[in-house]
Amino acid sequence: MAISLDHLTNYAFYAEENVRNATEALRRAAEKYTSIWNSGSMSFDLVAPPDPDESWAHERLLRPLVRYCESGGEPIPRCTGVFVSLFIDANLYCIAVPDVLDWAQGELDVTVGELRDLYGTHEAETALR
Repeated sequence: MAISLDHLTNYAFYAEENVRNATEALRRAAEKYTSIWNSGSMSFDLVAPPDPDESWAHERLLRPLVRYCESGGEPIPRCTGVFVSLFIDANLYCIAVPDVLDWAQGELDVTVGELRDLYGTHEAETALR
């Protein structure tokens, strides 16, 4: 089933149209993240396909994002210091992980607990200690 990423991009704390230099755009996004959340930052980069669907959202966005966060010792929903950098065509949208999860709950009807069960490393308890 096709999905719209419009609601997800509405959560962006940083957006840039017609990106010519991705490295520089990501640096600017990281600086903005750091200034907003007073935290270090790591970008989880992703390119959206022309026609994203639920399978893409689960297999290319949520599964690897959950694993990335948990493997780094920062389990969802907070995953402090990580933001998603979503490239759609030539545009960049940077979204904090909790906002991506909020979108997923509304758009895909999946909870944080379900995402942990489905895709997590199941080491969240260790990471939270």
